[in-house]
Amino acid sequence: MRQYNFNQSFDPEASVNVVTALGPLTFCKGDSVVLTATPGMLNYQWYRWNNAIAGATSANFTAKSRGKYKCIASDSLTCSDTSNVIVVHIPCIQTGPNHEKSESLIAAESKGHISRIRAINLDSTVN
Repeated sequence: MRQYNFNQSFDPEASVNVVTALGPLTFCKGDSVVLTATPGMLNYQWYRWNNAIAGATSANFTAKSRGKYKCIASDSLTCSDTSNVIVVHIPCIQTGPNHEKSESLIAAESKGHISRIRAINLDSTVN
């Protein structure tokens, strides 16, 4: 009969993967935010809308699109942990090259979904 000796201690907090944003999570199209996962893990895989993002395998990821992001990371013991979800918003109204309204904005206005639009300057003041 074999006997096994497990003397290795386990710290359940050691492999907890947490994602934080290094900037605002709401911005206009063309901007971005860097998302960072807990450093020191061995492998990382970033997800948007629960789909793996090709090539996004480091502790940091630059999000340029709206969505729900998370990261699954594993440590040297091959224990993996799924992070919290970070939601990125891009609420700015899209206009064409001559500042005409997009078809989706026209449709939303016609259905009464938009009652007032506020513009936000880059310095974060509201007009």
